[in-house]
Amino acid sequence: MRSGKNYWSILTLSLMVLFVITTGCSNLSPLSSNQTDSPAGTTSSYPPITEELLLNGPVPGHPVLTIERPSGMMGVENWDYAESWISRDTYGEVFTGQGSGCMVEPGALPQDTLVTVTLPMEGYAIVDFGPHPVQHNRAIWIALSLNGTGIEISGGPAELPDKVRQINVYFLNRDTGRYEVHPSTYDPVRNALMFRTDHFSRYIIA
Repeated sequence: MRSGKNYWSILTLSLMVLFVITTGCSNLSPLSSNQTDSPAGTTSSYPPITEELLLNGPVPGHPVLTIERPSGMMGVENWDYAESWISRDTYGEVFTGQGSGCMVEPGALPQDTLVTVTLPMEGYAIVDFGPHPVQHNRAIWIALSLNGTGIEISGGPAELPDKVRQINVYFLNRDTGRYEVHPSTYDPVRNALMFRTDHFSRYIIA
């Protein structure tokens, strides 16, 4: 009887050990529900947009430029959002119906990436690019469209209206949590403020 008891004790202990090992390994499995196939740190982490930001702007005295969707664009689903998988080794671009987006040259991204462009606050010139934060291998082109702002010219810099001369592009510096001016140039063909950057961010025209 003693040997029988030992047998069942050993069997029970073995099953318990097996259960613990199996459970532990499942938590480490790459198929775990807590894991994703996205690289670490690519989740968007932009702060909420506050009323103070909209009214006072990224810096005091520079309110965010407003955007009004044209009546002909009311039914356009991608007016304020666009996404596209861009291969690391090929050219790619992503543009919203509003006209804001980016142009990515081959080799600029560290890997094949789902690039997103979002206007998170309807009626305002705020554009979030993702994934964020991700450092690029080299700079890419960003276009912040002025479509819907009432600003549109067909000439060169000499014909820029005073309103264009008074606005700037601001980006969110994730290290300081503050908005800083990003130099840009006006492209009359795109009716957009253009610049290059080596990482995605939130951009505001104000």
